[in-house]
This record gives sequence, structure tokens and C-alpha cells, in this order.
Amino acid sequence: AENLGWIAAREPTARLFAWAHNAHVTRRAPAMGSNLARAFGTGYRNVAFTFGTGTFNAVGSTGAALTTLGPQNVATVPTWSLESPFQASAQPRLIFDARRIAAGGDAAASLRNQPLRMRSIGAVYAESSPASYFEQMRIPEDYDGLIWFATTSPSVLLPFIR
Repeated sequence: AENLGWIAAREPTARLFAWAHNAHVTRRAPAMGSNLARAFGTGYRNVAFTFGTGTFNAVGSTGAALTTLGPQNVATVPTWSLESPFQASAQPRLIFDARRIAAGGDAAASLRNQPLRMRSIGAVYAESSPASYFEQMRIPEDYDGLIWFATTSPSVLLPFIR
């Protein structure tokens, strides 16, 4: 957050884009996003990324042991998750403007700053306990938007060169 503030102070007309895990860009303290929101006010916009099913790269976890970095699989979308209505839409990808929830009237009341559970996977993942990779979040309080992909595939890992 300090680095982005430093760049913004030296380039006042520049538009900045930073890519980070959802947990880093959320407005919830003590995340980087809370500091950016405080520094930039309404000039700070954050977007979370989530998905339904598919594969992705992470370090595997089996109990207390970590395995190597490689493809991990998510096969289901829990009905209690934020991802469930997106999955039900049958759209392969969506961009959801959470800032418009306030204008959604009664139909959006169940979303407005209510605790919702959204998938949150970091560097480590245990396929044996997929339900433990969800966080409580509120929209639009925590995120201005959401990007949804119904299915994901892992990135191509480049060989490690020593």
C-alpha cells in the first residue's frame, strides 16, 4: 500500500492497477486494501475473483504434510456459497458490479452487507477439505465487484532454474 501511495504521489495523473489475492485487496483491516481505501477514498476500486469448479495450481496438503506445487481440483460448488447463484446462472463467466446492489431494491436486500461465504484459496490447498476454503465477506462493503469463472484450468508452470 505504501509503494502504491509513493507511485501515486509522484505520478498524480496516472491510473494504477495492482493485482493481488482477494484477501489482500479487501477493504477489511488490516488488509492492504483497507489502507488503500483510506488513502485513496472513492478512487480505490477493488475486484475479487472467484470460480465454480476446475483446477488450479497450489501446494497440496495432506494432513500436516505439504506436497509439491501442482494442479489441485475443486469439483463442487456448495449451495450455501456466494458461488452458488453464479453457478446456477449457467454463464461461463461474469463480471458483477457490487456497487449496484444498493439500487437493487428488495431483490438485492439479501446481499447488501450481509455475511456471505466466498471461496478463498491461497498458496496451499487440501482437496480433502474443500469447505474449509471459504471466507466470510460482505458486498459491496468489502469488494466493488466480482469476477466469476464457471470453470478454471491451471496455469502452466515454468521449470525452476537454479
